[in-house]
Formats: sequence, C-alpha cells, structure tokens
Amino acid sequence: MLRLARAALQRLLPPDRPAFTDPRFRAEVHTRGGKEVVTFGALARQSAGGAQTVAMDLPASALSTGDYEIALKGLRDGDAPQNIGYYYFRIQKQ
Repeated sequence: MLRLARAALQRLLPPDRPAFTDPRFRAEVHTRGGKEVVTFGALARQSAGGAQTVAMDLPASALSTGDYEIALKGLRDGDAPQNIGYYYFRIQKQ
C-alpha cells in the first residue's frame, strides 16, 4: 500500500521463509536507474492481520514521478545484511 500526501506509508510484506527471524530490517529506496532516494535502518517487524510486515514513512517530497525499487534486508548483530526481497512501485503525481 502506498499513499501519497505529505508522507507516503509503505508496508512491505516479506516473503514467507522458514527462518524469518531477523530482529531488524533495512529498506533502501532507489530509482529504477539506481539512484539512492532514502534508506531506513533498524526497522522493526510488525504484525498486521496475522501477517508479518515492515512499515516506514516515505516522504512524498522525496519522490518524483517515476519507477522505484525498495530493497528489504534483514539485519542481525555481527552478520552482513541479508537480502529478503525487492519491491517495485510507480509514482504518478497529478
């Protein structure tokens, strides 16, 4: 779900995986061309309607019309970040 107003709320549902035990997450937002827009670190897992999600407030002012990618990574102390999934979305401002 992506809503744009003064801020956009993005909820990511990590894919089901047996070892979904990462205590924290990082979300990296890039344009489809690879330019970094914003990075969120130390995001906590949340439960919503029985599903596990990761939520962040994504400022609408940081996004212009175009295609974007969010890379979600699991964070554990002492380990390198683990890729969990990639999520794609498009912004169309009116």
